[in-house]
Amino acid sequence: MTSPILRRRGSILIVTMCILFLLAGMVLVFCRSMRVEMVASANQVASVSASAIERGAEQYALAIIDQQKDQVYYNAESTYYGVQVGDGYFFLLRPNYGDDSLPQFGFVDEAGKLNINTATLEMLMRLPGMTDDLAASIMDWRDEDSDVSNFGAENEYYLSLPQPYYCKNGPFEALEELLLVRGITPELMYGQNWSLNGAMNRDPNAQNGMFNTDPALARGLYDLLTVYSTEPATGATGTTVVTAGRTGTAQQTQQPKKGLININTAPRDVLFCLPGIEDSDVTNILSARNSANITPGDMTWATSALGGKAQAVSQYITGSSYQYSADIVAVSGNGRGFKHVRVVIDARTSPPKIVFRRDLTDQGWPMDQETLRSLRAGQGVPNSSRQMLGGSL
Repeated sequence: MTSPILRRRGSILIVTMCILFLLAGMVLVFCRSMRVEMVASANQVASVSASAIERGAEQYALAIIDQQKDQVYYNAESTYYGVQVGDGYFFLLRPNYGDDSLPQFGFVDEAGKLNINTATLEMLMRLPGMTDDLAASIMDWRDEDSDVSNFGAENEYYLSLPQPYYCKNGPFEALEELLLVRGITPELMYGQNWSLNGAMNRDPNAQNGMFNTDPALARGLYDLLTVYSTEPATGATGTTVVTAGRTGTAQQTQQPKKGLININTAPRDVLFCLPGIEDSDVTNILSARNSANITPGDMTWATSALGGKAQAVSQYITGSSYQYSADIVAVSGNGRGFKHVRVVIDARTSPPKIVFRRDLTDQGWPMDQETLRSLRAGQGVPNSSRQMLGGSL
């Protein structure tokens, strides 16, 4: 017969083992919770670091534009690729215009795009995928009257929508405002590879299993359009005025010129929007531009490329830049956090100023995954796939 003391000792052992198992389980749960907290804290630190790097990149962009102006297009691509700030890096991305002669990293000239506030109906119609009703609707949206043009749309249409609103009848303030215009869809704006989660995928070679399209349409219109291209007002000019037999001079300040297309930087699809220009003319322009030793502001080389059409397009073109845009991608040194911001910089004054800023971080990592893998492996930023010169423009 087992003694009471032995039975009591056995009970104590069982209770002790249960308590130990309970404590071990609590320790494991606590360790797991701490590990989750540690990872979350590390990710938060990486996110804050990426945000700080992005702000530094904005100041870098402002400084280099202030110092170099148009010359920013002729810097080595490495000037804008993997610039180190602390233990992190930033990149200035350019859109993919389907032209291998253009660099992948650097600034974009807003004057190298078509200004939707000044473009004529003919110029709008020359855009990829544009139709009569879309172009007319854009014109009706920005004009000052409520008269419906052929194929256009005014208040009668917009007020009949399930969520009605008025036609603006005023200038566009941002490109995203185009999505309010009848017939303008995200697919047309950002490309036919617009993903279902709303992210912009502007890679013309990307496929989502649903589209296999013309690269020009796959890229969309967004990177071809602007509302910012404006040259500074010229100095005052003297005009002779005769009043009541007295002669005097009145000072008249020339108004800023808006919407001129920079023939030195515009891509093929934008050059084709110039009135009277044919595809062969665009080819001649690109060929002459790539072979010419172009200096900022110079347009003399274009005269021979356009021949007799040079005079006809002279009122639509310029050789100078005053507004610049770039997609800034900043990433922490360990690759855990990143920030993607698009900015537009106006350099008509010194110092330049940012006139548009949009956070695109929620749309996902916009570069190749190899960069992230390299950072997370502690190997830093990989070499750029194409160390080209901006001067190849």
